[in-house]
Amino acid sequence: MIDEIVQVYHQHGFWNATVSIKEESDRLFCVIQEGDRVKIDEMVYKNIVSYDKALIDTYFASFLKHAYFEQKQLQKSIDACLKFYTEQGFWDANIVKKEYVKLCEGHYQIVLYFDEGARRTIKSVALDSYQEVQDQIPWYTQCMQGDTPFLYSMVRDQQEWLKTYFKKQGYEEVFIDYTVKEDQDRACSLLWKIQLKKSEVTFGKTILKGNTTIPFRFIQREISYQPGQLWDVKEIEKTIGRLQELDVFESVHMYPVEDTLYDKDRTLILNIVENEKYEVRGRVGFQYTGGVQRAATYKAGGTFIIRNPLHHADKLELSGDATLFYRNFDLRYSIPWLFNSPIRTYLKAYHNKYNQPVYLGGGAPYYQALQQGVALSFDEQFEKVKYGGSFGVEGMSVQSERAGFANTMDYDSQLLGKKITYLFAEPMMLIDQRNDALNPTMGYMSLLSVKGMFDVQHQTSFFRFSGEHTIVQQVMPSLVLAMRARFGHIFNREYQKINPIERFYLGGLHSVRSYLKDYGPPLGLL
Repeated sequence: MIDEIVQVYHQHGFWNATVSIKEESDRLFCVIQEGDRVKIDEMVYKNIVSYDKALIDTYFASFLKHAYFEQKQLQKSIDACLKFYTEQGFWDANIVKKEYVKLCEGHYQIVLYFDEGARRTIKSVALDSYQEVQDQIPWYTQCMQGDTPFLYSMVRDQQEWLKTYFKKQGYEEVFIDYTVKEDQDRACSLLWKIQLKKSEVTFGKTILKGNTTIPFRFIQREISYQPGQLWDVKEIEKTIGRLQELDVFESVHMYPVEDTLYDKDRTLILNIVENEKYEVRGRVGFQYTGGVQRAATYKAGGTFIIRNPLHHADKLELSGDATLFYRNFDLRYSIPWLFNSPIRTYLKAYHNKYNQPVYLGGGAPYYQALQQGVALSFDEQFEKVKYGGSFGVEGMSVQSERAGFANTMDYDSQLLGKKITYLFAEPMMLIDQRNDALNPTMGYMSLLSVKGMFDVQHQTSFFRFSGEHTIVQQVMPSLVLAMRARFGHIFNREYQKINPIERFYLGGLHSVRSYLKDYGPPLGLL
């Protein structure tokens, strides 16, 4: 018992504590002399080769902050440090010896002797089956480079990804294991072994619950599965996403009926609650803008929404926004289906007025641009590809009270103050192959857009093509590299006849002859 008491005191920094037992008649007395409590002033690390002392210090910082020695806190710091080594590929890292060096009375220095061991690298990763998804697993590119440190986090990420992927493919049971083969140079080959059991469960009936005035036949159009189809959680997630996207429901939930959990055909309950029919949203605040408009400006606006006016999961919105530089107003009606096709359809009438300043407080604007029109838009989502287009009629005009505006902007003076009516068409396609929309770590996204503006006299008609490609790749556990490229061209008989607000830039604000909507310069002619 005495040794146990002394050990407890020692763990809390009382290294000179003594315990004695005194017996009197039928009683025992335990006499404890604690002595002074030890404080650790410094940590010293021996045989550290791969990392700086400053980095190792971060794992012992919380231990040194304690006023006195605490064995549990020291061990916690040691475990965290060795875990770091292990995750960086030093699987055999260990602390082989600890020394306590007395600096002065009650103050000590701890010396830790490290044995880092050899660092493992990974030279290849493979699947014993289903090789078609091999290059999609996390870290695949880095693993195939041959000199990447073998991190434990790679194994965790890949195992989780494989399990999630095959579960979404409808496999009821997913068994995943791996083997690691190591050569004499400590280079490792990782092989994943996958065993799958296909689910025999299928979708049954869908029962609608909740509060909604939308007929079930319209809601049923948004359900992405059919009765008898193989059970797939991904189809349920897709259905919930499509219903939430309509913005007419306050909540959407789907879950199987408990009595059918072990049946071949699972009945699903779709519980939806319709959102408020009328909603008013207000916006007010300040906005900081750059470039010529470098200053704070007020921003005010609002939106009036009528949900489900025709009981077709449709929506009517009236919105407007205003700042020192623009006034935008539009009325939009949206319906999720076009006849019997799952094509989102939007009818929009708009009025936009834009004032381009020379500089803030500079009196009359550099120019004013006005856009008024009606557009019919469509879009449809197919897996990772979204495509759509807009068609309509638009009237545009540009006017300026500034002398020399037409010359400096290289714009035809005969078009100033003249309202030109266009028929326009603008198809687009978006391909999104990122692994996550909010926090992507791998994949790419491409946007292609074509716009044709055709006036009655064909004097200012133009055809514009533009594209954008973004690549995302994780290069380290806490570092994601993203690159974006833009390209495009405007086809027109004369550059002077292109409306300033339809010009665009590719190379940035300092490109020669570039143009961005919020900027006057760079000028057309100097």
